[in-house]
Amino acid sequence: MMIDDFTTGPHRAELLSGEDRDTQSGTGILGGFRNTWIGFISSPFGTPVRIDIGSTGLILATGPGASHRLELVYGKKDWTEAAPLNLNLAPFRALRLRFSSNDLPLAFNIYLSTETSSGPATFNWATHITIPFGHIDIPLTDLRRLGAEADLSNIDYIWLIFFPALFGSNDYVIKSFEAV
Repeated sequence: MMIDDFTTGPHRAELLSGEDRDTQSGTGILGGFRNTWIGFISSPFGTPVRIDIGSTGLILATGPGASHRLELVYGKKDWTEAAPLNLNLAPFRALRLRFSSNDLPLAFNIYLSTETSSGPATFNWATHITIPFGHIDIPLTDLRRLGAEADLSNIDYIWLIFFPALFGSNDYVIKSFEAV
């Protein structure tokens, strides 16, 4: 099941410092909305950090020695207004990120949030992505091991965070995000 094919909901930004926060909408995005935030920009040589979504995927390019943090949120209309996904991930074995390109190790966290009888519960998974292209699977069995509260049958929000695992320029292209 496709969560985001990164071909709809176009967005482009170029930053030397500061942050860019935007909400995109489109038919190729589960729930209809994708929220992007890029910040913690450090560019010692004055080269911009660029994000381009919609042409061939989600493209993030940084200059020499530049650093960044990219966040993607699904299940919100504009970062503040809830638009819960009500997503049933129970029939799936993994969440998959497909990369067209990745030139350095990339640190990655994913958070899934759901309502429980005792309030919201959030489950996370963290790793480093070292593949130059291809895909990485986030096994849902790892999330189920977090306890009885890890009910994957009604996920309200998905939050992805990417940042360089090493100091230096990190360029990557995410082709799609899906449940398999």
